[in-house]
Amino acid sequence: MKRLSLSLVLLALAATTARSDVELRETECWVRANMVQNVDCYHVIVPLDRANPSAGSAQLAVAVLRSSSRNPEPDPVIYMEGGPGAPTFASDYPDYEDYSDFWWERTSSFRRSRDFILFDQRGIGLSRPSLDCPELHDLDRSLPEILHYDHPLIERETSELAACYNRLRAEGVPLEQFDTRNSADDVADIVRALGYEQVNLYGVSYGTRLGLEVMRRHPDLVRSAVLDGVYPPTIDAELDFPRAVAGAFANLFEDCASDAGLPACRARCRGYLWAPDLPISMPIRASSSSMTSITSTGAPLCVSTEMP
Repeated sequence: MKRLSLSLVLLALAATTARSDVELRETECWVRANMVQNVDCYHVIVPLDRANPSAGSAQLAVAVLRSSSRNPEPDPVIYMEGGPGAPTFASDYPDYEDYSDFWWERTSSFRRSRDFILFDQRGIGLSRPSLDCPELHDLDRSLPEILHYDHPLIERETSELAACYNRLRAEGVPLEQFDTRNSADDVADIVRALGYEQVNLYGVSYGTRLGLEVMRRHPDLVRSAVLDGVYPPTIDAELDFPRAVAGAFANLFEDCASDAGLPACRARCRGYLWAPDLPISMPIRASSSSMTSITSTGAPLCVSTEMP
């Protein structure tokens, strides 16, 4: 009864503190729970474009795993998933997998003192509209384990992505509104709609970039933040990830070439990875009109602007 009363108080408080264009709807819960676990599920309705209310709304799937304490702290933890694009509650491709048990176990220590908020970011998972591209599912099943950058399937992937893009545009989905800034405002709207005054952020991978944006745009809302595997906005994954991979191999080959590392490396790699004189080249697109090639030969990493 006390927990029900607390929920009613929070909902009443939310009505006075949330934005007027944000709506909180309690709904049947998709998170499985046992007799001693308490969870409430909601749809939080937010504007797709906060500068243009006529652009429609996004329905965000939100679940609050309630604290096991009789007197929980007033500031919950909110988890921000990575990717970007990874669903929080379940995966339905290639096979359905429910994450309920994972979250109950993973959050147990947090919930000893406070509530724990989970949500699917706009466009992802159970949130609507969905940006999922079923056009890519058949392609994904046909991909080989290793795909070279000029494999013919790359052209098919580009074609399927274009089909998905055109379908979403034809459905009237404003794709330009699915970005980190809007997602950061979604986090703030979720927290306030639920009636909380402050929140503790917990982000992983891309979720750390989202967390940084929440901190920048809504500093008064954030009590604390845990950023696991920081992905700052200054990083461009398309350019920096290949450099990081090439750098890792360069370090590996340099270590293996050392007097101390050579025997151990040869023993572990059994010849198939040991190739200090074999260039490793990864072409990446630096812009729409130029390409950059990153090459490692076991010497210090070399970056050239000419394709090999």
